[in-house]
Amino acid sequence: FADTIPLPDGYGASYLSPLEFTGFNPGQTLSDGDEIVAVCLNIEHSYAGDLEIELICGDPSGTNQSIILLPFPNGMNGTYLGDPIDNDATLTPGVGFDYCITNDGGLTLSMAEDTLPAIEPSMIPGDYLPEESFDGMIGCPLNGEWYIRISDNLNIDDGWLFSWSLEFEETLYPDRD
Repeated sequence: FADTIPLPDGYGASYLSPLEFTGFNPGQTLSDGDEIVAVCLNIEHSYAGDLEIELICGDPSGTNQSIILLPFPNGMNGTYLGDPIDNDATLTPGVGFDYCITNDGGLTLSMAEDTLPAIEPSMIPGDYLPEESFDGMIGCPLNGEWYIRISDNLNIDDGWLFSWSLEFEETLYPDRD
């Protein structure tokens, strides 16, 4: 998914974005959390402490499975994602940074304390662990819609989602001769 989308602001307002997968074998499901290689977001937000980010398979308003990638509350008080335009009344997008949630990340976003000195207090782009294990997605159908839900739980600060992606292990894809 790639588009410049403002994230709704405040008190549990959520942005829900789907990705549709159709290239897997019919009925094929996720059998191991390690089969998810990465969930990557290009995002900016002027107060990461506002946010909860969730990965969902299935109908987000009905039968589904989900895991939390970034919880709320999360301890990221005063920390930015990307290089936002803080408290911009015109809702102008800042610059998104790439944050990938992988099983190879060092810490979860909520546990990391590293920020960029040049853009203090922005989290360093890179790989982070999911807050909840990708094993929580075992049994999800690979074909169909997968969603990212970003909820902003406090007023004032804003943000933008520029793109997001979900990458599965290459061995899951059918042979393409």
